[in-house]
Amino acid sequence: SGDVNLLIAFATQPHNVAFDGGPDDRNSPFTKGLLRHIGDKVEIREMLGRVRASVVADSKGVQIPWDQSSLTDPIYLAGPPPVRPGANIRSIPPP
Repeated sequence: SGDVNLLIAFATQPHNVAFDGGPDDRNSPFTKGLLRHIGDKVEIREMLGRVRASVVADSKGVQIPWDQSSLTDPIYLAGPPPVRPGANIRSIPPP
């Protein structure tokens, strides 16, 4: 089936509403966290953990980003990571 190496990231946990940000905010807490960490040269699950921590801090614990994954390979969004001999690595250029 085509469900291997799929990752879905949600702005908040199930049964909660994600904040859009205040009147002076250009972006939502999730977008701000994503913009803050999308360039980190870490594996995507670690990057999403950093986004999650950022959103939890910004929302004082009210909004908790959530993700579901069937990743079997490491995925890096911010360019090539340090290469280890024999590692199976995919690198996707940032948007």
